[in-house]
Amino acid sequence: MNESILIGYRIIKDDGELLSFDVEIDSQNHSKLPPLIASDNENWARLDNNQCEHCPLSPAQELHCPVALRISWVIDSVAHDISTDIVECRVETLERVTSSRLPIDKAIYSLLGLLMATSGCPHMDFLGPMARYHLPFSTAEETIVRTSSLYLLTQYFKEGPGGEADYRLAHLGDLYQEVSKVNQGIIKRIRSRQQSGDTNANSIVILNSFAQILSLENKIGLNSVAKSFI
Repeated sequence: MNESILIGYRIIKDDGELLSFDVEIDSQNHSKLPPLIASDNENWARLDNNQCEHCPLSPAQELHCPVALRISWVIDSVAHDISTDIVECRVETLERVTSSRLPIDKAIYSLLGLLMATSGCPHMDFLGPMARYHLPFSTAEETIVRTSSLYLLTQYFKEGPGGEADYRLAHLGDLYQEVSKVNQGIIKRIRSRQQSGDTNANSIVILNSFAQILSLENKIGLNSVAKSFI
């Protein structure tokens, strides 16, 4: 039986309000546990609402977008917040507690990245190891190093059973281009909710910027982090 991993996000606003999110994932296949289900009347989460142009799922078989289902509880919790508001965010795992005072959109971006990677969206599946070894509030450079390293490790294990390995990172940029399309689709979904705050959309914008960075860095040979390894 696979073990589950619990990652807790505690966001404390200056007025004392506490937002608490417990994310449970499977340690082996990175699937979401338990399923997080949006209410039936949340049209923004329906698969046919702003469905991603490259989505392989069919509205005839799937009622909701798996990413929207996975993040709906967070979206509902911060729908009226302003992205620049400063909060204290604590991320708790079995091994450690990470704390930072930062704008709420950056806290939510970190949480959404974890949730989207474990949503069951086919275009997000390759990010499962990133979720398993989650690093809150990661910088662009840290994300580049972690993603590239875990991708290479995945290739090593893939080659073991006789699979074809991509040690030159030839396909990593393509994978992130697909992620970028998912992020753009989620932005459209969130904006269709017509809420007063902008935190959710801005958090996805940050996620999308990371996807674009990774796609670009892959094409130019990871130049921005090369100085640390040569």
